[in-house]
Parts: sequence; structure tokens; C-alpha cells
Amino acid sequence: MLSNAKRIYALKEWTVEYRRSNSRSSRDGWYYWRTYGAKDQAKGPYASLSSVTLMIARELKREIGKRDAPYSVEEMTIDALSVLDHLGWHDPVRVAGHSLGGWIAETLVLDHPGRVRSAALMGSANKPTAWELAITTVERDLARSDVDLPPLFYATQTLRYLPIADIQNDEVVSTWLSFTADLPVWPNPGRLGQYEAALAWSSDPARTTRWPEISVPCLVLAFEHDVDSPPEKARQAASAIPGCEYREIAGAGHIGIVTHADDVARHLIEFFDRN
Repeated sequence: MLSNAKRIYALKEWTVEYRRSNSRSSRDGWYYWRTYGAKDQAKGPYASLSSVTLMIARELKREIGKRDAPYSVEEMTIDALSVLDHLGWHDPVRVAGHSLGGWIAETLVLDHPGRVRSAALMGSANKPTAWELAITTVERDLARSDVDLPPLFYATQTLRYLPIADIQNDEVVSTWLSFTADLPVWPNPGRLGQYEAALAWSSDPARTTRWPEISVPCLVLAFEHDVDSPPEKARQAASAIPGCEYREIAGAGHIGIVTHADDVARHLIEFFDRN
């Protein structure tokens, strides 16, 4: 459970909000936080950051404000570090990131290893797939056009992350649409900024050559039906990261952090308890 109390602070041209959890299921305090801008509704990045206390970042999003897109995964990584600095957490932390959040977590362990105690990369550690490059290019080009797309478009974007069997199930699709079809549209510059960052990351041939440089304990967590980060490619990434553990959640698609939250939590807790 998240408390109603919110803490917001200004960070140059954007703002950060985070909330302290009241959960009693963990000996550590869990934090929810996000930076505003890319989208006003939860859609992707899922990270946990902690020193003595474990911190969960459900979304990582920027308010560009006066700064125009594009921006980069490296800039988002600085955002994450800014949150830690603001909280006074200067000792190494545990980090877990999902999707784009996983890229941020990966950048943290590579470029700022002294700030990371251990890391879990969920649905993110993989060489780019043909599908990933194609769909991200389409999304980037749509954002560039600055056309107002209907809310249902974004709802169907979320549905594509489900396993095919779920998409074939009318009840499952109707349930998802009932709470996603009327969400506010995703405006620019945040939409374009995020897709420019995602496409730059996915199309960078050098980034995957750095996996052997990772020096902190890592977990690669994959989802059986993930079209963005297929298990086969996630296993390849795990094998290239020294001492990395690999786990896979059966029956889950890319948004397994939502549909299979208990399984995700179990793997994270087991990994972080040991690291």
C-alpha cells in the first residue's frame, strides 16, 4: 500500500514525486517515485533503488519543460541518481528496472558502479530484435508528426504486450480496456523524447559489448512471451554478464510486472536477500 503523503521536489526543469510505502511485508521500506513528463499514466519503467532501505521506482519519466526532445537514457540515469542524492542515499543501492527502466538500471551499473549494490534487469537485457527496432521507429515517427492520436490507440499499445492467448480472450481484453481506454493522451515533448531515447538505445551496436564490464551482482529476469525482450536473447545477455543469474516467468508477456506481480516480487526478494 502506498501512503497518501507525497513528497515533490524541483530538479532543474522537471519535478520528482515519490511516496513511502506502508507495507509491512518487508523489513525494508519501499518507495514509489516518478519524474513527470513522458506520460502521465503508468506504462513501463519499474525500478527499485535502496541503500539501507529498498526503494521502488514504478515509473521513470521526465518533464522536459523548456528543454525539447530528444533526450537520452543517460540523462534519465542522471535523474535516478538525483533522486538518490535528494534522499541522502549515497551508499550503494539495490536497483531493479523494467523495460526502459531496465536500460537505466543497466547504465547505472556500468557508468556508476560505486552507487549500485546489486541490480535486477527485467524485460530489458537483450540485443535489439527486428520487431523492437521496427515498432520503436514507427512510434518515434508518429510522435514526430505530433498528431493527436485517440486514447484507444495507447490502450492497444499496452495490449500488444500481453501473450497472444490473452489477446484472443475477449474477457481479458475487455478488462484491460475498461481501465486503459480512457486514459489521457501522451503529449509531446515527452512522447517524442522517450521514443528518441529508446530508439537511440536499441540501435546502438556498442552498448551490448559492455556487458562483460559489469562488476556488480545482477539478475536478468525474463518473461516467456515477451516480444520486446525474448527469453532467448535475455539468456544471451545473462551469459555475457559476469556471475549473472537468470530467471524466467512462465506465461507472462512484457508487462509481467503487472500480470505476474507476485512471481516478480518473489524473484526480486530472493535475489536482493542474497545480494
